[in-house]
Amino acid sequence: ICQRDIKRLREKELQLQADLTAASKEILRLRTMLKEYSSNTPNGSNDQSSSSV
Repeated sequence: ICQRDIKRLREKELQLQADLTAASKEILRLRTMLKEYSSNTPNGSNDQSSSSV
C-alpha cells in the first residue's frame, strides 16, 4: 500500500463516518416522529395515515 492509497482510504473513511452520522440522526428523528404519532393515536389506530396520503 502506498501513501496515495492510504490518503484515499482515509478520505473514504471520513466520508463513510459522515454518512453513518447522518443516517443515525435520521433514525433518531424518525423514531421520535413514530413515538409522537403512536402517542397521538389512541388504540394504535392508523386512520390518519390513509387520509394524509
